Amino acid sequence: MSEHTKGNWSYNRALGKHEITTDTPSQTGNYIAETYGDSFEESEANAKLIAAAPEMLEALEKVMLWSSHNWTAQQSKAFIALNELVQAAIKKATF
Repeated sequence: MSEHTKGNWSYNRALGKHEITTDTPSQTGNYIAETYGDSFEESEANAKLIAAAPEMLEALEKVMLWSSHNWTAQQSKAFIALNELVQAAIKKATF
């Protein structure tokens, strides 16, 4: 697996579509992706979600780190279910 593009991701409007860019340019510039949808609002919602992905991944990884040290919480069924959701989301983003 290769690493995702580093830097803060953001979205902006460009000619009726939404582009996701990074503030850490690579060999291909700072462009990451563009989004579309059935409406302008849907395209914008898709762009916001994609732009937030690196921060959400980092947050989930921190939740997993915290949970590995919180033995009391690990005893509950709710924690086990939450832990499975977090692990699945991390796996989807990184494998």
